[in-house]
Amino acid sequence: MSGQHVKWKIRPSIQIPQSVALRGPAPYPAHMQQAAATRPWVAVAPSALSVLRIALAALFPFVPGNQWRASIVLVAGLSDMADGFVARRLGVASAAGGQLDAMTDKVFVLCVLITFLSEGRMQPWQVALLLTRDVVVVVLATYVAVRRQWSGFLQMPARLLGKLTTVAMFTLFLAAVLWPPEHLAVQILFAVTALLGVVASIDYLIQLLKARRRVTQSGYR
Repeated sequence: MSGQHVKWKIRPSIQIPQSVALRGPAPYPAHMQQAAATRPWVAVAPSALSVLRIALAALFPFVPGNQWRASIVLVAGLSDMADGFVARRLGVASAAGGQLDAMTDKVFVLCVLITFLSEGRMQPWQVALLLTRDVVVVVLATYVAVRRQWSGFLQMPARLLGKLTTVAMFTLFLAAVLWPPEHLAVQILFAVTALLGVVASIDYLIQLLKARRRVTQSGYR
């Protein structure tokens, strides 16, 4: 290319708002974003679905009849799937909302398991095994709180194993309400849920260690 003059055109830099840069293309229509911005109730709708599970958990031990209890489990499971979906569609997803979702899940699960234990539907060792994942998460959260490394904990994305464990747990609750403990379906679902919980616990531990390593390497705590 000797003897030729090449002209370079430098385009002006485009400033991208931080919220757009972090979030990327919006997975929801513009009219939904506007609704979330102009109507306060839209912004709190996902949180209301999460809090609903606390009310259902408090109601579960006192509801007579297996059919009513099965309805409570079904509604709680549907609310667990709906709150995150609604938050993403309306553009109001947040770390605080994710933490609220996880907390209300644990409250509902704990209340149902205590009820089953008191009624003899499950043995103590079964309840302890089913709570493995939740115990591990609480221990990890306590550890990062003491170490002041919340950034590493919050950087952990939702894991497929965790979601599968939650689905299996609610399915087990539904089966345990409708059938006796010795029913084959209940026993199979218990084994699957317990195994998923243990594997999910190991996965959470590995992901936290990776997140801590990334935070340490970047120099943040």
